[in-house]
Amino acid sequence: MTNNRVLHALQAKQTNEDIDGKASYGKWSNVDLEPTPLNARNWSGWYFFAFQFSIAFSPTTYNIGSSLFAIGLTWWTITVASFVGTGLCCIVIFFNSRGATWYHIGFPVYARISAGIYGSLFFIFIRMIVAIFYMGTQTYYATGLDFLRAINTVVSGVVPPMVYIADLARYGNRPRDVWPLVAGLFISKPAVILIGLFTTAAGAKHFGVANWNLWDLYGLIFDELWGPGTRTLIFRGAIVQCFATIVTNVSSNAIPIGCDLNGLFPKYFTIVRGMMLCHILVWPVAPWLLVNSAQNFLTFLGSYLCFISPIVAVMIVDYWIARRGNVHVPSLYRPEVGSPYYYTKGVNFRAYVAWVCGVVLVISGISGAIKPGSISQTAVNVYNCGFVLSLTAGALVYYTLVKIWPVQIYPTDTHEGESKAWESMIATEGFFLDDEPMPEYIKEKVFFGIEPVGTSGLSEGGDMEKAKHG
Repeated sequence: MTNNRVLHALQAKQTNEDIDGKASYGKWSNVDLEPTPLNARNWSGWYFFAFQFSIAFSPTTYNIGSSLFAIGLTWWTITVASFVGTGLCCIVIFFNSRGATWYHIGFPVYARISAGIYGSLFFIFIRMIVAIFYMGTQTYYATGLDFLRAINTVVSGVVPPMVYIADLARYGNRPRDVWPLVAGLFISKPAVILIGLFTTAAGAKHFGVANWNLWDLYGLIFDELWGPGTRTLIFRGAIVQCFATIVTNVSSNAIPIGCDLNGLFPKYFTIVRGMMLCHILVWPVAPWLLVNSAQNFLTFLGSYLCFISPIVAVMIVDYWIARRGNVHVPSLYRPEVGSPYYYTKGVNFRAYVAWVCGVVLVISGISGAIKPGSISQTAVNVYNCGFVLSLTAGALVYYTLVKIWPVQIYPTDTHEGESKAWESMIATEGFFLDDEPMPEYIKEKVFFGIEPVGTSGLSEGGDMEKAKHG
């Protein structure tokens, strides 16, 4: 009896008030995995813009510019790379946020579309591990082909938002709400990288050493210019860095990890519970040795790109090309034959083949980056182009596979013949009119005249009008 009570207390809330208090989508869902309720979609464009600026001034972003300078890259290489790399990230975020904004689902559920309901679990696990180590790096600081390498490093600093954008975009109302985040990223990211570059360059000229680590630079300044004015300025700078670190840790790491644990164990984890466990796990895995030098820091940033980029590529190609923006939301919670996201025993092997190709292409260069001379320079050069190559390879392989073996768009029932025109499902946010459960506000949208989709068996003429008005 006691064990049953403990188990019941640990179980996550399974219902959403928008679905009449019922367990709406089954065991593969809970209140955090369901589509975002209407009253929670309150992120305007300015919310997204302000969010990006608040996380931009973190030590990790600063250290990108300072580390690249410390290993000998020229100022103009770093400057151009900061804008090119950030621009590439902006493009990826733009493409990867649209589906989540229209259908209001976070990454753990969004990943089921392209990878399959069971297949998504591995991709969720990878993102969770990356976020834990990334948070460890942030927490630690709070306490060759040069141009392409610089781009690779710049992009690696923006990996979290490229992947977790669905977790934020679900709270918007339309894709253009996310555009200010893209603009804010393109402005703020290069700005902070250049601050790191010019500060390190000035420090190298004055002190004779290029301190890539901001806190070491502060120490040198204190040693030479100790006084009330210096202490005040350093304090203000440290406050900005600490604030940005806290915001980044919560938004870019803790929340995604909470979402991932929520997706992996929906019966026991909510987003908040996952965030709490994240703050416990981060201390034993904090990568102290990986960030004790500029070279190690850059290697660490670049190494996880090869694992994440193909995942993003698959998600983009799947939504924009394979499905033409059409998602059937209830099927995302049904691991059963007939569901378009069940694929082969719940796994989309097309996605896994594309992911493996993207990873294998560049992963061998990691050893050469860590221990120079241990592998051919060609492999290291390929690794330094990791983001562009792994993203492109993953996208091309997945595109080829879905052209040869097209994916199933709708459930194999009376809705198989529904329109596959571009984003024809967004009018009812991924629901057919006969779906159960269906949020009440969607029924109201249909009742008040918004044209429905998925009215199987009805003609497009008078019968459609009858469906609109009940």
